[in-house]
Amino acid sequence: MSMFINKELYAVKASRRRFDIAKRKSDKADEQLKINSKLLIASPVGVLAFFSIGAYKGATTDSPPSRRRQAIVTFLRTVLIKFLA
Repeated sequence: MSMFINKELYAVKASRRRFDIAKRKSDKADEQLKINSKLLIASPVGVLAFFSIGAYKGATTDSPPSRRRQAIVTFLRTVLIKFLA
């Protein structure tokens, strides 16, 4: 009887080790994704893309002054975040 219990306990420990390894890999991948996202958004291409989208929305809306202000604020906020981060 003891042999079967030991075998099951070993299987539980092995499963726990595999879970811990998977969790560490997942956490590392999550951190890398966050870093890569910040780098993409704060890159000149990312800032230009967001500014261009805001400028396009501002040019094609019924109330362009408010959209232009929103685009400029978004651009400045992104630049400020890049320098602070």
